[in-house]
Amino acid sequence: RMPQVPPSERDRRAALLREVGEAARKRFFASHIGRRVEILLESPERGHTEHFCPVHLSSPHTQGALITALVSRADAKGLVAEAS
Repeated sequence: RMPQVPPSERDRRAALLREVGEAARKRFFASHIGRRVEILLESPERGHTEHFCPVHLSSPHTQGALITALVSRADAKGLVAEAS
């Protein structure tokens, strides 16, 4: 049986993994800025790209539609885009 990792070390490792994961997520979102992406709309102003990035649209569109939009910026919650 493997020895237990002390709780303080477990917490330190978990915090490091969260930090690294958040940095990777931000880089991934930022890599979409200036690109046109296809979005499946789950509500009039929100949807997801084919790579599951959450997207907020600047204006409402038909729920359930598949649209193309230009990503103008990224934030902690995902992408912000304008439909073309």
